[in-house]
Amino acid sequence: MAAVIGLLFITRGTAVRRVRGMGADGAPVSPAEPTFPLTVALLTGSPMAAGNRVELALNGDGTYPRLWADLRSARRALYLGMVALIDALLSHAPPESPIAIDWPDAIFVNGGLVGGGRIAVPQGAGEDVPPDWLVFGAMIRTVSMSDSEPGVTPLVAALEQEGFSDVTAGSLVESFSRHLMVHSDAWAEQGFAAVAKEYLQRLPRDKSIRSIDENGDLLVRRPGKVEVERSRLVRRLGVPSWLDPATRGPRS
Repeated sequence: MAAVIGLLFITRGTAVRRVRGMGADGAPVSPAEPTFPLTVALLTGSPMAAGNRVELALNGDGTYPRLWADLRSARRALYLGMVALIDALLSHAPPESPIAIDWPDAIFVNGGLVGGGRIAVPQGAGEDVPPDWLVFGAMIRTVSMSDSEPGVTPLVAALEQEGFSDVTAGSLVESFSRHLMVHSDAWAEQGFAAVAKEYLQRLPRDKSIRSIDENGDLLVRRPGKVEVERSRLVRRLGVPSWLDPATRGPRS
């Protein structure tokens, strides 16, 4: 069984049809009300303090031009989604559970593959312009469908086997959405470096120096080496490393 997360990153117009308020009368809380800062903190996970400035970014047209200017830079949205997904898993994980990323898109819990993320853009989208839409999707194995005893396949894992006893698809999507908002805001305010830092620290640790280029490529400099190794992101996006083409689910 897998939890599937899909999110339309860029919307032309709005996909919102109904707004449920959190005020006492069910209406949205006005910025003028004293409970507004608490409401924002509950929804975004980011507390508001005196001196904050609020800018309205209406839908995708107002939000995502601040994050990327063309398709090359838009591909870095994969890292944004992966960071939000990792944080969502950590919020439900048992204490000190090791959760890591195998570049660029696979997620491992205690060394076992549980799934990963991917992005999609319109076919034939030009490299030099922003895509009309971009979707981040993810699939996470929550329950093992195998009859094997735990530990027989150590390179494959499911959340239930790893102690995620209270996680559901709904709660995982909720956590992912909340963390995505936080990291999107960090990207808009601090630049992509804020997202890259969170992503890179989830890769297996070694003594190399790693960074992410403007087009999403992974740059690695090994100890004692002058040259920089480049792993091209665009070559890895066609077929996710974690996806089994036969089952259309995480590899097992």
